[in-house]
Amino acid sequence: MIREGLYFCECKGRTVLLDILADRYFLLPDDHSPAFRRYVREEPLLDHDATALEYLRSKDLLSYDAACLRTCDGMREITRPSREFAGQETMPNIVAGLHCLIAQWIAARQVRRRPLAGIIKSLRGGYRRATPENLELALRKVVGGLAWSSGLIDQLNQCLPRSIAFHRVCLASGIPSTLVFGVTIDPFSAHCWVQMDDLLLSDRLERVRIFTPIMAL
Repeated sequence: MIREGLYFCECKGRTVLLDILADRYFLLPDDHSPAFRRYVREEPLLDHDATALEYLRSKDLLSYDAACLRTCDGMREITRPSREFAGQETMPNIVAGLHCLIAQWIAARQVRRRPLAGIIKSLRGGYRRATPENLELALRKVVGGLAWSSGLIDQLNQCLPRSIAFHRVCLASGIPSTLVFGVTIDPFSAHCWVQMDDLLLSDRLERVRIFTPIMAL
C-alpha cells in the first residue's frame, strides 16, 4: 500500500503526489511512474517493476509495515464539477457573511501555524449538522455570505484558507460539501475549491476545470 498521508493523481501523463505529512507536492520520476500505476491499480506487474517499487519503498512512498497501511483514499475517483452555483440568485446574508469572514480569519491563521495534516484531521472530525429541508435556500445563504465576505478580505493567493473556511461554514449549515485539492503542471500550480456532488460552490468552472483533483475531504 502507499503510506499514510500520501495522495496522487495523473496529470498530463505525469504522476503527481501530495504528501500532507510533509506539506509538499512532487512529481514521481517518469521511469518509476508506470510501475507505481500498475501497483496501485492492482494490474499485473512486469519483471522490471520490482526494482522501481523497491526504490519507491526506500523513499517511504510504499510500505510493507502493516501498522502503516491504510485504505488508499488516493485511489478513489473524485467527482469533477460540471455545474456551478455562481450566477444563480444568492441571498446577501450578513450573518452567513460574518461566519465566512471569521472562519477565513481562523483558517488563515491555522494555515500559517499548523501542518496541513493537522488541519485535514480537524476537518474530518468536524461537526456536521443535519441537512436542512430547504437545501437550495441554505446554499443561497452561504454562497451569498461567501461573496459578501470576499469583498472585505484580500483574496490573492488565499484559495486554501478561503476554501477551508467555506467548507466549514457549509458543514455547519448542513450542506454536504466536499473540499477538493487539484493540481496542474507545465507550469505547476495547485488550487482548492468546495463543491457538492458535481455542483461547484466556491469558484467558477472555467478556473477549476484546468486542475486535476488529487485529494477530497
